[in-house]
Amino acid sequence: MRKLLLVLSLLAVFFVGTGLKSLEAQNCWLEHTITWSGNCVYPDDNTAYYANLTIIDVCDNNNPVFSETQEIATTENPLQADFCVEDALCTIDDQALCFKMVCTVQKRNKITNAIICSGQTILPAKNCAGLLQLDGLSTDVQLN
Repeated sequence: MRKLLLVLSLLAVFFVGTGLKSLEAQNCWLEHTITWSGNCVYPDDNTAYYANLTIIDVCDNNNPVFSETQEIATTENPLQADFCVEDALCTIDDQALCFKMVCTVQKRNKITNAIICSGQTILPAKNCAGLLQLDGLSTDVQLN
């Protein structure tokens, strides 16, 4: 009976805890922000921005180790997407330049899903310490 109560209480704590997620509440191993600018960056009916952060391990057959996409309204201010990488992707003693960060933003028509404009910034490959130096920083993407 005690084991059952322990399991039920742990499940309750888990479900209550996972319902409170925001960047402030999450334990992020790495936080990174994508901002964007360009001549097609303006409020527009039936459109949205889609920001994607992908981290690729080039030492492991270009395996994406993190990828997340966020939809942002064109009326949002500031125009940015905040990403939280919760799981450690490497250890600080990893010296190989294995991790490439790819920041992509598209402005799409929400009805047809047609891409109106897009841009991408690819940061040079970094080792684990270099990847962690990007924590709390932002990368700007130019939309054309």
